[in-house]
Amino acid sequence: MGTEIARGQAALDAGDWVTARDAFEGVLAKGEDADALDGLSQALWWTGEWVRSRELREKAFALHRANAKKVEAARAAMWIANEYLVAVGNRAAWNGWLERAAGLLKDVEPCADHGWLVITRGRRAAEPSESERACSEALEIARKHGDVDLEVFALSQLGRALVALGRADEGFARLDEAMVAVTAGEARSLFTVCDTCCNMLTTCESAAEIERLTQWCRATDDVSKRFRGGTLYAVCRFSYASVLIALGRWEEADKEFRDGIAGGGQTYPSFLTNHVLSKLAELRILQGRIDEAEELLKEADESAAARAIASLRLAKGEPAAAARLIERRLSQIQSDVVQSAALLAILVVARIESNDHDGAATAAARLEEIASSTNRSATIAASKMALGLVALAKGGDAWALFDEARERWAALEMPLHVAQARLAIARSLVASDPDEARDIARAVRSDFEKLGAARDVAAASELLRDLGVAASPGKRTAGILSAREEEVLTHLATGLSNAEIGARLFISPKTVEHHVGRILAKLGLKNRAAATAYVLKRDA
Repeated sequence: MGTEIARGQAALDAGDWVTARDAFEGVLAKGEDADALDGLSQALWWTGEWVRSRELREKAFALHRANAKKVEAARAAMWIANEYLVAVGNRAAWNGWLERAAGLLKDVEPCADHGWLVITRGRRAAEPSESERACSEALEIARKHGDVDLEVFALSQLGRALVALGRADEGFARLDEAMVAVTAGEARSLFTVCDTCCNMLTTCESAAEIERLTQWCRATDDVSKRFRGGTLYAVCRFSYASVLIALGRWEEADKEFRDGIAGGGQTYPSFLTNHVLSKLAELRILQGRIDEAEELLKEADESAAARAIASLRLAKGEPAAAARLIERRLSQIQSDVVQSAALLAILVVARIESNDHDGAATAAARLEEIASSTNRSATIAASKMALGLVALAKGGDAWALFDEARERWAALEMPLHVAQARLAIARSLVASDPDEARDIARAVRSDFEKLGAARDVAAASELLRDLGVAASPGKRTAGILSAREEEVLTHLATGLSNAEIGARLFISPKTVEHHVGRILAKLGLKNRAAATAYVLKRDA
């Protein structure tokens, strides 16, 4: 039996999940064994069988307790705690299992496992400052007891906390250090490898560190393929999709999402599900596919998907609802400047659209403080954009602010943001230089069309109409409307009602309504009459 467990453990270390599974199942076929249950649980986790994995680890915990193996039982309890929180979102169960671990380690001589308990608690702290303290304590324990895995993981968690606190240079230095240790093979546990990679990717994405995210995505992709781990590979794939969105390569991003979801096997844990749904919904909103975004976010956790849900509210013309959601989320995350910055940028827009210019100015000032303290280029660009939007709404001079935002986003190779800043520049020039405003708006609309940013195409088209420029029907539709939308548009132009269109196409009036709204948004048209005129001009 010992030989088979050793074979299973060696297979785990090598990332050979099939061999590990066979070895541990062979042991368990002869009777229950805590080590075999532990090993099989790990093999199943890596292949995406999270529920069964947790069930087996709970059995292993009970056997370790029965055999008076306190340290082994405590390790199982900490692992189970994390799974309940991350995969299920059950904080009460998380806390209960951690208390079991703490009780088991209470009379154990000081060891690295006490550090694991500290960091398991600290990584989920409400405040980044609490997480920083816990990670620093765990790092000290790791170095004292020579636990490389704890040291590497503590470094990555510490880096994440420091970035959230606005100490980005210091934080990314710790994250880079942890990643080098992982890619060099210092970490023995593949769970440490997985968590360290995940920390780096999610922190880069949140802080809009696109270049660093791209570089580490390549490294983690290599790691995940080497270990054939579905969980880590999913994180890599979806993080890379976020890179592609920022770089304006939306078709490729869409493919990464589709392929990642198709290869997901069992249902993803809650942390990954919310992340994926949010990012995909944000892409759909940019594309003007509002009803699809709404469907994606229908059951999403409000806290985890606050940015996407608020963006959806704005797209549906509900700025007050978007502002309330953002304010609730900001009250929850408090000192996490990375999350706050992205939310404040949306809050500025929501308040301006609600005609609350003073409230928008307050949000923009908060964003400016974060930009100043963190000195991250993407955050500074967002701050300049927000300040410009407030100035424009109040009738002030905003051109220079928008231009600085444009320049910074251009350096980061973020084409959508660049185009949005240029459209804002065009708006700021309407009164003083309408000819220049028209030229910029024309060019920007073309940029939005190339990206497939239907809502921004509509915004640019509306500005051009205000400036007396007629839309060019034939050009704008190419590749924008789906086959079904073309059918709806054709019937719409004949003056049919939603019910009549639905009867002809065998779809519900509500579905027709969604299609009509999306068509108007994609084509930059204000109403059904404009759609009729559009078709007549196009088909003339």
